Amino acid sequence: MNAVRGLEIGPWRPGDEESICRLFRRTFGREKSLAEWRWEFLGQEIEPHVMVARDDDGEVVAHFGGIPHRARVAGRAAMFTVAVDSMVAPEHRAGLKRRGLFAAVVGRWVERFCERGPVEIGYGLANREALRIGGRLLGYTPLEVSVLLARRLDPRSEETAPGEVEGGDAPAADHDDLWERCAGRLDVTACRDARFMDWRYRDVPGGGYSFLAVRRRGRLTVSAVFKERYVVSDSATLVDVLWDGDDPSDLAACVRAAERRARAAGHAHLAVLLPNRSREAAELHALGYRRAETGLTLVGRSFRAGLDLASITPRFFFTCGDFDLV
Repeated sequence: MNAVRGLEIGPWRPGDEESICRLFRRTFGREKSLAEWRWEFLGQEIEPHVMVARDDDGEVVAHFGGIPHRARVAGRAAMFTVAVDSMVAPEHRAGLKRRGLFAAVVGRWVERFCERGPVEIGYGLANREALRIGGRLLGYTPLEVSVLLARRLDPRSEETAPGEVEGGDAPAADHDDLWERCAGRLDVTACRDARFMDWRYRDVPGGGYSFLAVRRRGRLTVSAVFKERYVVSDSATLVDVLWDGDDPSDLAACVRAAERRARAAGHAHLAVLLPNRSREAAELHALGYRRAETGLTLVGRSFRAGLDLASITPRFFFTCGDFDLV
């Protein structure tokens, strides 16, 4: 383990969680419960991608985390990680400007989990400051400006689209069959199998997610996740979308069902985060969805020789569910 000015730097160890949550409160001015932290970083039975700095009393004074994602790249299994919760206690923040504590924590994180570990791609949504720091310390490259697709909902409208739409509190029993049928089209993405969907949406403390499923002649063609909020108060979110790419009317049926739920909850908008060049984004444009700037940039870095970001970015599929936005 490394030390900076008497601080111990090393991977998370059991018992750090309470201290990490205290640091989160000091840094961001809001709470992250122990249950939330444990779900986010420990809930997938994957080694947590977390590096911390501790003082002489064992109190965590710096933290850099990654949410591990089992992934698929051109048919093979891979490991991605999404950078989250960068934080340093106020009394140690001078290091942000002179490559001090924060740089040391980030450097150890990259070395442990990426250069010597399983991570092939690290990515995240960065604001302007995080983009500057991430480029300098993490070697992140801007991939695309992140935009939402959003539509203002007419409260008097009850638009529908053909398709058998089901609702529920869990992914459909045949969700994994749909996931495998999407393999050829979504060949660079975090795994969106039932195991991921259960962890990301059913197991999260506080819940609030519901599932939508569209069938054509009994076969599952769309699996999606809805939440009655976004970061702005008048919007709901279509958090995740998995579509087989066959019939656009099935995707339209799912979107219209989500809009009805958003209107019923009193919201004026429905928001969706998708890659700018995806087929899903093109179909939502056709349904009246328009681009809305988020102020964030999708950034990434490859840690695997021969895995070039420029070649995979046009094929990289993501949704809100990849990140911690909602």
